[in-house]
Amino acid sequence: MIDDGELARVRAIPLSGVLEGLGASRDPKDPKRNWRLGASRISVDDARWYDQNGAGATHRLRGGQGGAGAVDLLMYLRDLAFADAVRELGGWDPGAIATATRDAEVLRRTPAAHERPGPDPRHTATVHRYLTIERAIPARLVELAMASGQVFADQRANAVFRLTDTTGETIGYELRGTRAGSTFHGVRGEKGLFLPMRPDGVREAAFVESGIEALSYQALAPQRLVVSTTGSAVARPLAMARHLLARGYRLIAAFNADPAGDRMAVRLAEALGAPLERHRPERKDWNLVLQDRRGPRVTRPEPRAEDVLMR
Repeated sequence: MIDDGELARVRAIPLSGVLEGLGASRDPKDPKRNWRLGASRISVDDARWYDQNGAGATHRLRGGQGGAGAVDLLMYLRDLAFADAVRELGGWDPGAIATATRDAEVLRRTPAAHERPGPDPRHTATVHRYLTIERAIPARLVELAMASGQVFADQRANAVFRLTDTTGETIGYELRGTRAGSTFHGVRGEKGLFLPMRPDGVREAAFVESGIEALSYQALAPQRLVVSTTGSAVARPLAMARHLLARGYRLIAAFNADPAGDRMAVRLAEALGAPLERHRPERKDWNLVLQDRRGPRVTRPEPRAEDVLMR
């Protein structure tokens, strides 16, 4: 049974915090009221919202493509039942929600500067340290991704993951805050695919949920091609899955160990019409698994920017 106090708390979460937390970005044409998330264009008016494109999970809501409050919005965008949406929102860090809302206001004031983040070598060492020390990703893997331009630091010291469509054309960027205490996570442009490496001779491909997860899983399974879906709707991952299946790849659904990850694995397999092996992490996600395998953290000196390869 859902506690009334918990229900009231999650219903009070600002819509901007929910959207930013899910990786939505302000629509540059109307940044005050509209957000972009995948194919959806969400208009927000205080506690009410409406998807101008009707691209979400409309079957979950009798009202179609609009509603009121954080719970309805999460049900719509993540294809969740009411109880699952309340439970997921209840697990969100209040500090993260506040930070996401504050960051969204900064973006509202200066939206154009954040649409296409560019490399800023001044912060390369900060991002390198975050990925290798805080996230336990092997330095060689991080430096290869940086050297290829797949990962870079932007002017705000965010770790930026370059997102592509199935042809390899850049269509967006996933951003992850790296400063101490930062919980920022967002997408600029369109949600796309992130492939940290393209190892030769492999015939297995694993689908994960984010750039951090892709690098983490690649460290744990270097013999596999890893594809991050960036939390996209099923269409773009499905196109890549069909492309790989036609080339003889064995496909693995390595999404997070939570209801959303399980649901995405089922939806992708059903849309593909072919079985997918489910590789579920022992912890909630692959980065936690990687950190567990590292053992106790060892403090190392921060690398100099000139020591890290950067395109």
